[in-house]
Amino acid sequence: WNTVMSALWMAFVLRLLRQFVAYMWRMGVIRGTLAVVTTVVIGPLPTLLNFVLLPVVRFVAFFRLAFSGPELPPVDAGAAQPTEEAAQADTAQAPAQRSTASMAVATDGPSRNVLTQRRKKKDGDEEREARNQDLLTKGSDEAAGRAADKAAVADAPPGVMPEGIWNCVRRY
Repeated sequence: WNTVMSALWMAFVLRLLRQFVAYMWRMGVIRGTLAVVTTVVIGPLPTLLNFVLLPVVRFVAFFRLAFSGPELPPVDAGAAQPTEEAAQADTAQAPAQRSTASMAVATDGPSRNVLTQRRKKKDGDEEREARNQDLLTKGSDEAAGRAADKAAVADAPPGVMPEGIWNCVRRY
């Protein structure tokens, strides 16, 4: 079977090669040469430029942020300086809370099987309308909240740690 499969594979490859040569022959000498040049020389240029320049751009951006240091807002000269006692109070840590890992889990209440078997009550028309209106108004509130979040991230000084990773991504 190996010989038969190899013969079929070579017939397939030779047929593709014959179709390619016929296609190039019909294109003519000038158009064929132009097609080869654009495919072999010009086609890979964007990929090569990205491959060479992207690491350089990333290093420049990283070092610009790393060596610029934190940009702190200017300190008002008339503002009162914190006392030594206040500085010590700020540095004191809150007492550690006791771990709940060793506590027993509550066992009272309905079992998990009973909770999964309960059926949800069907909503009436009034409840459905109220829920739909709530979703519509909540969507516009969330869009306004996202716009405010973007504005807050854009106003944050560089060097201040963002609250989450996506705030860092949205910033740039």
